[in-house]
Amino acid sequence: LFGLEEDRYENEEYNDAASVPNENPGMDAGSFAAMEQLSQGLKEAKIDLESFRKRLASSEESREKLNVEVMDLRHSNEQLSLLEAEVTELSQLVAEKDQEVLCLREDMMDIKHMYQEQLNSLMGEQQCAPGSSDFNDAPIAHI
Repeated sequence: LFGLEEDRYENEEYNDAASVPNENPGMDAGSFAAMEQLSQGLKEAKIDLESFRKRLASSEESREKLNVEVMDLRHSNEQLSLLEAEVTELSQLVAEKDQEVLCLREDMMDIKHMYQEQLNSLMGEQQCAPGSSDFNDAPIAHI
């Protein structure tokens, strides 16, 4: 982890300061209290530093997970775009086929009506012709 060199440097400064002989004997109690206060502050700073390192590691892990999720979502979005284009194309094809079927049904109905008219016309000619007793006198019903 980064920052280990800083900790080592801080510890050396602390040890150097603690090993310096006290030049003013009357300041022992005050300097001891100051040293204790500095020592406590250093411990708290180290605890905070470790907490920040853990939070940073957790944040980096979360960032990596989110990056993977973003990449997955981008890939899914690309696939969705391709599928939407395919659906549009197939919908157009279905509409064209529906129109083609409709036209073929209309053509079939037209042919059926023409065939019916032709049969009725032939039946009418047969009825008018002498000796046409082989056929029914009524026209053929709709097919």
